[in-house]
Amino acid sequence: DALPIFVEDDATADATLLQKIADWCQRYTPLVALDAPDGLLLDISGCAHLFGDEAALLDDLVRRMTGFGFAVRAAIAGTAGAAWATARFGTHDIVASGAERAALGPLRLAALRVPDETVSVMARLGLKRIGDIIDMPRAPLAARFGPSLLRQLDRALGTEREPIEPRL
Repeated sequence: DALPIFVEDDATADATLLQKIADWCQRYTPLVALDAPDGLLLDISGCAHLFGDEAALLDDLVRRMTGFGFAVRAAIAGTAGAAWATARFGTHDIVASGAERAALGPLRLAALRVPDETVSVMARLGLKRIGDIIDMPRAPLAARFGPSLLRQLDRALGTEREPIEPRL
């Protein structure tokens, strides 16, 4: 086995590479959004059947990206928030529409894309997983942690729309 090669961080080169990968991902959908610094969001609505189904599309993407030498984490879900959370923190590849609550419950609160400070404060209060807050009264959560926590939860669960901003 080859030893890993380490190079200095180059944010400009990384951003350029992410743009090129996004261009390449247009083979799956024309709706590709950057999730800088290291991710992409693809709206594959109406496109998965071109590859057989969602599982086949996901398998093709991961296989090809791995073949290019990239370490890849990918997931498909009915919401951008659930896909992001599952890809980065989960164990599922595909979260069926309507199953977001069950898939997100065991994940760390950081999977909601909230500030690390919020995650730390909540952990000190014994709230470590999304399932710990999913059924809590909303008003005290909003008062203590601000509306962005609930917005991110609602977006991940699909009760609030989260449009992606595809590149043109």
